[in-house]
Amino acid sequence: MIRKTLSYLSDHVGSDDMEEILEMTLMDQRPGAPVNVADPPKSAKTLSYLQKHDVNTRVSSLEVEIQGIDEQIKKLTALRGTLIAEKDDLTRERDRINHVQPSRGLDHAVQTKGKGKTATVDYTVSFDWSTQLQLTMKKVFNIGDFRLCQKGVCNANMDAEIL
Repeated sequence: MIRKTLSYLSDHVGSDDMEEILEMTLMDQRPGAPVNVADPPKSAKTLSYLQKHDVNTRVSSLEVEIQGIDEQIKKLTALRGTLIAEKDDLTRERDRINHVQPSRGLDHAVQTKGKGKTATVDYTVSFDWSTQLQLTMKKVFNIGDFRLCQKGVCNANMDAEIL
C-alpha cells in the first residue's frame, strides 16, 4: 500500500487548510482506501499561510510607502507653487525697477516704431534723475551742459541700459 504524505512548508497551518487536513487524516485511517497520487492536495497548489502572510505584509508595506510618496508629492507641489509665486513677484519687481520712469511722462519717452511695434526709449528727455545728474555734472566736471549725445548716454547709463 502506498501512503500519501503531505509536506508542508511550515509547521503553522491556516484555517483555509484545516478541511483538507481532516480529509487526509480520515483517508490515512481507513485501511485499503485508494490513494490518488497523481492529484496533489489543494495546499500544494495554493500558497501556505506563511507565504500568504509574507505577501500581505509586503503589500501593506508598499501601500504605506506609496502613501508616504503621495504626501511628499503634495508637499513638493505646494512648495513648487510657492516658489513660482515668489519668482513671479520678483520678476515683476525687477521689471518695475528696470522700467523707465521719465519725469515728463512715460508716453513722451517711449516710442514704438515699425511693424513689430518694438518700444524704444528716448533718452534725450528729462528723467527723475536728471536734476541730480545736472548738479553732479556741474560739481564734479564744472560743466554747464551736455555735448551732443552725452545726455542720452548718461540717461541710458542711469537706467542701467546696456551700452
